[in-house]
Amino acid sequence: VFLALGCGAQTFGNYGVGNFYAPFLARVHEMPVGEIGTWLGLTTGFGGMIGTFLGGYLADKLSRRNIRWYMWLPTYASLITLVPSAVAFFAASTSAALTGYFFTALFTAIYLAPSIAVTHNLIDAHKRALASAILFLVLNLIGLGLGPLGIGFISDLLTPTYGALSLRYAFCSTFLTCLIAAALFYMASRHYPKELPGD
Repeated sequence: VFLALGCGAQTFGNYGVGNFYAPFLARVHEMPVGEIGTWLGLTTGFGGMIGTFLGGYLADKLSRRNIRWYMWLPTYASLITLVPSAVAFFAASTSAALTGYFFTALFTAIYLAPSIAVTHNLIDAHKRALASAILFLVLNLIGLGLGPLGIGFISDLLTPTYGALSLRYAFCSTFLTCLIAAALFYMASRHYPKELPGD
């Protein structure tokens, strides 16, 4: 339960910011639409790929010392994400904002491989498809269902005060969801070893 909710909190920011970062670059950094597509494809594509690979590789490697690393790694990644996210949202230069967004995409992708591994480790082989479906149901209900809706709603509320910068401050709501995700992943790490089959 903690794992699924943590994934949902993590993807709130992934989907919420991801859906609005293109208009943010257009409004705040005045980037041409063609350049936005190219640079977002590169930053999110490569950042996400590297983060997903590192999440799986490091979780497998570190878990040899302590099985809790499968959940500690997403915990730390969620906290570290706060730094590049702040750069992505508040940097004055476009290059700095895109660099921050690359590392945001990287660190926010680290949770995925360990989370799927933990889900499969907790469940008998013949129930893993159902367990994965439930995990992604919760993940997408919170992340995809509430992320873009929440960011858009907050941005609309802030538009009379901040104008074109309203998205910047709406994005700041993801600082809270990252902290919530880290707390939930940490709680999952406390329960994980004793819930493994045969333990």
